[in-house]
Amino acid sequence: MKLSENRLRLEVRKILLREKIRRVGRSMDDVSLSDEVAASVDWGNIVVDNDGTSKMKNPANVKWGDEPDSNSRKSAWLYLKPFIPAGALLTRALATQEDQERIIKNYAADKGYKGAAGDIDAMHKFLTQEKGMEIARKVGRGHGGAQRTGALDLSGADLDKIWASVVFVNKHFSEFIEFAKLKQGRGKSSIIERNNNAVHVHFDIANVKKPFNVEEFKKAVVKVKGSDVASSETTDDSGTTDDGSPGPTQQGAKWEKVGNPITLKNIEYKKIKKTDSGVSTVYLVNKEQGKVLKRKAGVKQGWDLGITDEVTGSELQTILDNYPG
Repeated sequence: MKLSENRLRLEVRKILLREKIRRVGRSMDDVSLSDEVAASVDWGNIVVDNDGTSKMKNPANVKWGDEPDSNSRKSAWLYLKPFIPAGALLTRALATQEDQERIIKNYAADKGYKGAAGDIDAMHKFLTQEKGMEIARKVGRGHGGAQRTGALDLSGADLDKIWASVVFVNKHFSEFIEFAKLKQGRGKSSIIERNNNAVHVHFDIANVKKPFNVEEFKKAVVKVKGSDVASSETTDDSGTTDDGSPGPTQQGAKWEKVGNPITLKNIEYKKIKKTDSGVSTVYLVNKEQGKVLKRKAGVKQGWDLGITDEVTGSELQTILDNYPG
C-alpha cells in the first residue's frame, strides 16, 4: 500500500519518538503523546458500546469480581476499549491465585522449563530470572483486586501503541477514568511487559470516576473528536452533507487553520477546517492559486491526489471567501 506524504511523515515521527524514549531511558509518560495518538486514531472506526466481550482474546477467561467493584472494572475496560489499536485484545482482568498459577505453568511450558513438574516456585524463578518476564508469584493489588484495585492485560498489537492509547484516554477522558502511569512503585504501576508481549494497565477503583454510560461517553468522544486534537490526518472529516459539500448555508460556521501545511505535486496547501452544527470538514487550500481539495466521498483518512477531488463552482468560492487570514 502506497503511503501518502503526510502519513509517511507521521510514521517517521512515531519511530523517532520511540527511539528518543529508548535512548534517554524515559517512560512514555514523560513525553507528550497526545498528538501522536490522535494521528493514529481512526475516528471512522471508533465504536463506543456496552459490549464488554468484544476485543477479548477469550471472554470466558476474563473475570471482573464481585459487585460493586466489578462494575468499576468493567467501566474501566469500556472507557479504554474504543481506542486500543487494531489487533489488540484484552486477555485478563481479575485473577484468582489458581488463575495465576495456571498462567505461570503455561508460560513455563511455553518457555522450555525443564525442572520439577508442579513446582510453581521453581517455574516462577525460571520465568522471572532466566527469561526476564514480569509476572507476580501471588495475586494482590491489580489483578488480585486487593485494596480496591484493578488491572487489564492487553496484547496482540504494538505495545507502544497500546500504551499510547492509555495515555490518550488519561489525557482526554480524565473526568471518567484515570489509569496508573508507569514506574509508580510495586503494585501501583502500569507496566509495558516486553518479554511477556503485553501491557499491564493498573488502576484504583477510586479512579474510575463514573460508572460507564454509553450515551454520556459517546458525547464526550464526539467533543474530543471535534476539538483540535482531531485535526490529524485520520479524523473523519469527509463532509457535512452526503456528497461532501459544505451545505446550503454558511451562517454560523466556524473556519480555522489546523495542522501543518501539505505539499502535493509541488503545490503547498494549508489545512482549513470548517465546523458547522458540530460537524467538521477539512479542506486543503492554496488561496494564491485558487485551488481547493477535499477527500473523495467515503474516504476517511489520508491526503493524496488519488483520494481527493478538486473543489469548483460556488463551493470553491464559499471556501475562498471564508478563508481565515
